[in-house]
Amino acid sequence: KGASMTETGLGDLLQRLAALKAERGYLLPHHRMLAAHDAELLHKYDAFYTRLTLTPKTLSDREKEFVWITLLVAVREGHGTLHLRRVDAAGLSRDEMAITINLAGLAESRSALEFAGHFWTDWAPPADMQRRWWNCRWRWPTPRSGTRRR
Repeated sequence: KGASMTETGLGDLLQRLAALKAERGYLLPHHRMLAAHDAELLHKYDAFYTRLTLTPKTLSDREKEFVWITLLVAVREGHGTLHLRRVDAAGLSRDEMAITINLAGLAESRSALEFAGHFWTDWAPPADMQRRWWNCRWRWPTPRSGTRRR
């Protein structure tokens, strides 16, 4: 187990938080909690998050933020404004933002059609619900190439 705040003192805690803020440019509530209760876990979490999200790999910054916004909407994370700033920095347009939000809604709609198909089969046959869902998902507008927010 990592050192707690009582073992290392307030000065060490503040130093860890200042270093993380200098590196990331922000602090989140879980950073503070981990710094106070398990500095080793904070260090390992930061390394994990950096490798998972911040280190350039297959997805471009635009694509990563497209995915992040979809996930934040799906889990109703209203405090993910860091990613909204990254959306702007990555150049996603408001049209593209709307598409990410619609994708989250589309994913949620699956459970509704599965519910109806299970309980109301005579009125909402599963094969028909699946066909309608599939057709609906291809009717959303696509963003114009190069469209940017003004």
